[in-house]
Amino acid sequence: MILEEDVGMKIKRYKMFKNGKAWCIAAIATITLGFGFVSNSIDVSANTVSSVEANDNKSNTQSIASSESNGTINNSNETVESNATTKSSAAAPLSETPSGSEVSTVTDSTMSSNEDSETSSYAPAENGSDAVTTGVDDTTDVIVYKNNPVTTVTDADKNGFAIQDGHTYFYQNGQKLTGQQTYDNSNYYFDVDTFQMKTNYFYSANDKLYYYGNDGKMYQSRYYQNWGATYYFGDDGARFTNQFLTNDGGTSYFGNDGIRYEDRFYSNWGSLYYFGTDGKLFVNKFYSNWGNMYYFGDGGIRYTNKFYSNWGALYYFGSDGALYTNKFYSNWGSMYYFGSDGARYTNQFYQNWGHNYFFGGDGSLQKGFFNDGRTKFLADGNGVIYAAANDDTVALSQRPNLPTGCEIVAITMLLQYAGVNVSKEQIANEIPHSSNPNYGFVGNPYATASAWVLASGIASELSKYLGTSQLMNGASMFDIQTKLNQGHLVAVWMGDMNGFSEHCVTLTGYGADYLQYNNPWTGQKETMSYGTFYSRWGKIWNNALSF
Repeated sequence: MILEEDVGMKIKRYKMFKNGKAWCIAAIATITLGFGFVSNSIDVSANTVSSVEANDNKSNTQSIASSESNGTINNSNETVESNATTKSSAAAPLSETPSGSEVSTVTDSTMSSNEDSETSSYAPAENGSDAVTTGVDDTTDVIVYKNNPVTTVTDADKNGFAIQDGHTYFYQNGQKLTGQQTYDNSNYYFDVDTFQMKTNYFYSANDKLYYYGNDGKMYQSRYYQNWGATYYFGDDGARFTNQFLTNDGGTSYFGNDGIRYEDRFYSNWGSLYYFGTDGKLFVNKFYSNWGNMYYFGDGGIRYTNKFYSNWGALYYFGSDGALYTNKFYSNWGSMYYFGSDGARYTNQFYQNWGHNYFFGGDGSLQKGFFNDGRTKFLADGNGVIYAAANDDTVALSQRPNLPTGCEIVAITMLLQYAGVNVSKEQIANEIPHSSNPNYGFVGNPYATASAWVLASGIASELSKYLGTSQLMNGASMFDIQTKLNQGHLVAVWMGDMNGFSEHCVTLTGYGADYLQYNNPWTGQKETMSYGTFYSRWGKIWNNALSF
C-alpha cells in the first residue's frame, strides 16, 4: 500500500514491500529538481495515524501510537526495537529495492501486532465511566470512549469520566467539575481543590452525613458497617440519624450517632422498646433478662402494668415490666395470685403458711361461703379455708350383708363419689385375700367372725377403677384436708369405735374443730372432734387411703 501527503511542491510516498520474511518501508521524497532519501521515525499503532509536516530543513515525522507493541523504528541508524521477538535484515536484495530508496526493516511480528490489535489502546474507565485518558498528565487531548474506542478530542469536547495519573476526574465541556456529580443514576463527589473523585469518603453538608464507597458511588438505600457498628444511608444518601427504618420484615432504629440499636432499649413517647441482636424491634415477643421475663406487644411497646392473655391463661407485667411470678396482685378490691409460670390462679387452690386458699373463676381470692364443683367451702376474711363439705355423698351401710366388711363399704363410698358405678358386694367379691392384712383381706367379710384388711391390702381396688391410689398412712391433717378440698374422700382406720377394735370410716369434710365422715356401721353422716380422731386413728397405725 502507499500513503501520500502533498505538501507544496514536495510529495512524500511510503511504500511497503517484502524482503524475505521481513516487511520493509521505503520513504521517497520527490522534488522538482531531483530526489533524495528522507529519514523517518515511525511509531506503530493499531488505529491512529497522525501526520505532521515539518520545516524544509527538518525531517518529516509520522507517529502511530500502540498499546501492545512498543516497537520503534529509527531509520537513521537502521535499528529495530520491539517487545516482540524481532528479525532483522541489513539490506534487501537490490532487485526488490526501489531505486534511490533508503530501507528500514519491519519484522512480521511487529506488523502482526499492528494489524491484529485495532482496540488495543482501549481501557474502560472504572465504575462504568465514559472515558479514560491515555496520556500521563491532565493536558492530553486523547480520551478513549466506550462507544468510540479511539477518538481524539479537543479540550472543549471533553465530557464524562477520565482517569489521569491514577486519579478519576469528571469533565463537562472540557472543564473539570467538583462537588457532587450525577452520572448514570449514581452520585459521585469530586474534591473542590484537586478535582479528584473521592472514595471511601464521608461528606457532611446541611447537617447531614453522606458516604462514598470504594467505587466512588454515594451509598443510597444501603447499609454500612465499620467500627463494630451498622449504619444506614437512605434514599437521598443521608445517614439515618435518630430515625426508624422499616425493611427486611422488621423495624430498626439508628441513634444520634447513626449507630443501629442492637441488643438495646429505646425510650420515647412514654414507652420502652427493645431492639434485638439483629437490630430488629421486638414486636409481640418475649424478652428474658436479669432473671425476669418481659413482653413487647403491638408496636414494640413493652408491657407495663398490663395484663397479657395467651394459652388459655392470664399474665401480668408490673410497673418495671417484669412478669409477675409467685406473686400476689391487688386491685378492684380483690386479691389475685400469679404462679411460678406467671399464669394467674383461676379456680385453683393455693397453699402457704399452713393454710389453704382458693382463687375463683375470676381469679380473685375467695372469702366467706363459696363452692368449687360439688364441694362447699367457708373461708375467713383473709381467704383461709377452715371448712369444707362434700355433702352429696351417699352414706352406705355394711349391714346386713357385710358385717365385718367396713373397709369394703368405706372404699365403695369413695369410689362412688369419684363417679364409679360399683356396689359394695362387687368390691367384696373382687378384693384380694391374704393372711396378712397389708396384702389382702383376712377372713370372710360376709361372716360375723373377726376379719379385716389395712389400707395397703385394699389399695389395688382404687387403682383398678380410678387408675391411681394414694396411701396416706401418717399424713398430716393439712394433707387430709387438701384431699377433701379437691373432692377426694379419704378412708381412715379407727381403733375402739362402735364396739370394734378396728373400724374404717370415710371422711367427707371438716370444720374448724371437727371432721365429718360417713360411718359404714350406722350408715349415717357423723362428725368427730380432732382430738377423738387422732386418738382412734393412732391405734391402727394411722392408716389412710385416697387417690
